[in-house]
Amino acid sequence: MITGALGIKGWPLILDRMIVTAIITGDPLLMISRFGQGKTALVDRLGEVILRNLMKDFPNEELLAVVVNAATANPQDWVGYFIPPKDAEPHSVFEGGIERIEMPKMNVVLSPKSLVNAVLIAIDEISRAEGRNQNNILTLVQERRVDGYPTKCEFLFAMMNPVMAGEIDEGSEPLIPPLADRFSILIEPPEYINMSREDRNTVVFGASIPYGLNNIFNGGKKVLGKNEYIISD
Repeated sequence: MITGALGIKGWPLILDRMIVTAIITGDPLLMISRFGQGKTALVDRLGEVILRNLMKDFPNEELLAVVVNAATANPQDWVGYFIPPKDAEPHSVFEGGIERIEMPKMNVVLSPKSLVNAVLIAIDEISRAEGRNQNNILTLVQERRVDGYPTKCEFLFAMMNPVMAGEIDEGSEPLIPPLADRFSILIEPPEYINMSREDRNTVVFGASIPYGLNNIFNGGKKVLGKNEYIISD
């Protein structure tokens, strides 16, 4: 099981199959559960495995696995810092004998966790995003772009707490329909209290066992830009 190999215990096999489907197809996956069920741990460890394998085939490329908190992210966290060019005046450009006015392009300094070079992107607290962040998320899920910049994103995950009015997760709001419709795969990790006794024992005893990064992919073929790679050792 992919979750078991990553140290996430107690998740049923059907969730493993849906996660593998998202990895193979590249379709965005949304995880909904209360805090502490292993959502962020899963994407952190999955990103580590994917990057380890990709770096063998693309040693000269800058590739990242990034988890961004949609509730607290600043504008520069998505791409970086936009700096006006020295020549900020519009200028004429002739193409095919036709004149058009072109505005100078902004210079960009990528932030340490810019999504531009991220192969795996995980959006945490997606249901707590506000304003500009919602627009960035919608564009990212739909086009894999942020602030107009293309990303290297091949694997896209999002996490949220369930919407429960009157309970402790009041800050978790329903996703707007255009965004919710973009997630073709939805999983709900089980809560510990709802697991079988066998699974609860697995969770308890597994907590003291370090997870390994052995090869958990066999022959999964993906495309990065114009190049193909195999996720395997």
